[in-house]
Amino acid sequence: MIFTEQTVAAVKPRPARFEIWGDDTPGFGLRVAPSGRKSWIYLYRHDGRARRLTLGVFPALSCAEARTLFAAARDVVAAGGDPAAVSLASLSEVPKTREPAEQGRLGPTAAKRRKPVRQPEDYDDGEEDEPLYTTDDAISESIDEDGVLEFFEDDDDEDDDPDSISRALYEKRLRAIQEEWAAARRDMRLIDHLMPPMPPPEAPDIPLSAMKAQHDKVSNTISKTFNILGLASLFFVITLAAPDVSFMAADARVQMPVMNFAISFDAFLLIGPVLLVALTIYLHIFIRHQRRFSAIPQEQQLPTIFNISDGAPSLITWVLFYWMPPAILAVFAYRAMPRPLMGPVMLELTIIMAAGLLFLQGRRCHPSRRRWAVPVLSASMTGLILFGLYSSLIEIPFHRDLYLFRGDLTEKDLRGFDLKNAYLKEAKLDRANLQGARMDDANMSQTSFTGADLRDTNLRQADIRSAVLENANISNADLSRADLRNAVLTDANFALANLFETRLEGAIFYPDGLKQACNWALADYGDAPPGYLGLPANIRNRISQLDFSEVVFDDIRFCRANLRGASLDKSSFHRGLADHANMRDLSANGLLATGASFIGSDLRNSSFVDARLSETDFSDANLTEATFRRADLRSTQFRLARIRNGRFVGADLTRADFIDADLSEVSFRGANLDQVDFTDAVMIEADLRGSRGLTCNQLVLARDWELTLRDQTLACGAQIPSGKK
Repeated sequence: MIFTEQTVAAVKPRPARFEIWGDDTPGFGLRVAPSGRKSWIYLYRHDGRARRLTLGVFPALSCAEARTLFAAARDVVAAGGDPAAVSLASLSEVPKTREPAEQGRLGPTAAKRRKPVRQPEDYDDGEEDEPLYTTDDAISESIDEDGVLEFFEDDDDEDDDPDSISRALYEKRLRAIQEEWAAARRDMRLIDHLMPPMPPPEAPDIPLSAMKAQHDKVSNTISKTFNILGLASLFFVITLAAPDVSFMAADARVQMPVMNFAISFDAFLLIGPVLLVALTIYLHIFIRHQRRFSAIPQEQQLPTIFNISDGAPSLITWVLFYWMPPAILAVFAYRAMPRPLMGPVMLELTIIMAAGLLFLQGRRCHPSRRRWAVPVLSASMTGLILFGLYSSLIEIPFHRDLYLFRGDLTEKDLRGFDLKNAYLKEAKLDRANLQGARMDDANMSQTSFTGADLRDTNLRQADIRSAVLENANISNADLSRADLRNAVLTDANFALANLFETRLEGAIFYPDGLKQACNWALADYGDAPPGYLGLPANIRNRISQLDFSEVVFDDIRFCRANLRGASLDKSSFHRGLADHANMRDLSANGLLATGASFIGSDLRNSSFVDARLSETDFSDANLTEATFRRADLRSTQFRLARIRNGRFVGADLTRADFIDADLSEVSFRGANLDQVDFTDAVMIEADLRGSRGLTCNQLVLARDWELTLRDQTLACGAQIPSGKK
């Protein structure tokens, strides 16, 4: 350390007393007691004995004053005297001698073998000293021509224990590690900013023998923990490698090792990752603690792979300690992917663990490898974080297909499962709960779904040929373009199920039950006579051309159907249902649809000229630029509808409901607006000129009503803007 007022004041006490030596003034140091007392000391040799002189206490004796006393005491030693026999006040008066006689007397052998300095007892700095040598022979010390303090051993202080640590060798290795860290980090500020390194080891606060014992215990703990982690990982991999049908079966169990009991596969998917994460955290707590002993010579460390710093063992350690746990957790996430919530949560846990271990790996990386390792690890960690954000906020970018051929999933709870593209041919799903499951594009031919709950299930384009769905609940399920040829559908509940272009050739069903579904008229019944279901003879051609003009579709449901550009001119659609359907560019001139529902449908650019739509519900529909000229819209609902640039010229809107609707730039010229509710409707530049039945009490309930184009009779106390003619 370079001693300055600031650096000395910043030194913190430790549980044990320690000394700090000046980098530019060998022999001159600072002794710090547990109480916080800091004493300036000078370490020297006189008459073959190691001695220490206390120069004063900081801050009473400043750094500059202590340096002056040290220089004077060093000159006394160089002249052959003992500065302890001279008063401190007279030290600065001793003439300086540039040639130390002491070094010449000791000779060059003084630097051959190093030993820690022991302090004599004949001085007093106000703190109690530890015992000095137990032998009569002192350890010789010398100061060479450069003033560097050297140590060497005497013959009587040899230690016969081969496991003991030489303090000189330890301190030499410690200094080398610290210098290596300092040299490697001089021009790596950007890299250190990306991933701050762990600090190098410091001088121990305990005897080296105790530190060696701690090192051995920590190494043994790491070895035992890793052995448990490795065996657990091997068990996890072997268990997770089993076929899907083994785990998805209703009676699937996993036999736990050591513990004499079995758990369900779902419980295993929870317990396994928790155990893996706990063991990994426990392991890395001791790995961090073990780094304190990295200055111990390698030949005196326990012979474990993580104590060997060579290239291959170091790489193996990286793989086993930092890469293996997240890899095993990724296998858990992959197997749990079809399960709702569990799969995404497991994936996020894997990403968090992998990113955390990459960060630790970068911090603990050897300084000689940080230049290339930290950028690579930082880029990998950033990629993982971005992948995790994308997966959690948008969608998981990959999918796992299950293979469940002839699997017995009777009464299995599969709610919300992701079974897309699953192979379920000839499987048994009787009375299974598949509510909200995703089964689009799955192969379920000849599968039994007797009594199964398939509500809200996605079965788009699924292969369900010859399947048995007797007594199954398929309400609100999406079966659009699914293949149900030769399937048994007797007593199935089809309420609001989507049968758009579903193939039902040869299927067995009750017509009255089937007509509860949406788009049943648009399904493919093969060679079955259309009259059997009350459909026109040329219905197939009409469906292909989307031409339903002059067809009676009373009580038929077209919910969620894609009928963009279709024609319903002069058709009958009384009490029909077309909720959330794509009917953009629909031509429905002269349509008879009293009591029909188009809730949430896309009807942009549609035409309803001369249509009879009384009591029809267009709530939340998109009617931008739709035309309702001369239409009968009495008691019609337009709540929350978007009708920008719409045309209601000459329409009868008596008692119509436009609450919260967007009526910007809508034309109501010549329309009957008697008792119309415009509460909170947006009416910027709406054209009300020539309309009938509208009063100020109705108009002022709308938002921005002052910006409407209206006749002078509807001024309502506000200026009428000049607008388009």
